[in-house]
Amino acid sequence: MSTNEPAVSKSTAWERIRFLQRLSMFLYFGAIPGILLLSIVLGFISKQVLGLDISIFIIGIPWAIAIISTNTLLYVCKCPDCSKPFFVKNTTLWHGFFWGRRTCIHCSASKPA
Repeated sequence: MSTNEPAVSKSTAWERIRFLQRLSMFLYFGAIPGILLLSIVLGFISKQVLGLDISIFIIGIPWAIAIISTNTLLYVCKCPDCSKPFFVKNTTLWHGFFWGRRTCIHCSASKPA
């Protein structure tokens, strides 16, 4: 049984990295249309008590927190092979977009097919 555990944890780690990449991409590209649509819906639900500007603020703040949280989780993701940060090589805070990276910066490991 112990021989299957690392393989399962590696595949789970790869799935987590890919899920967080997709979620981050959705949150970025869906920010403007999503916030506007949800703000309009919130205005109709509240029977126009809340103006569009307040609704945008109410929806936009949690959306921004979701973007920050997702990117933080991506920032701390460890490579399943070398256990170093998957996206970050040094202590700098930014190494390009998270969405396009398919290989580890350190060991160039990619998800097995």
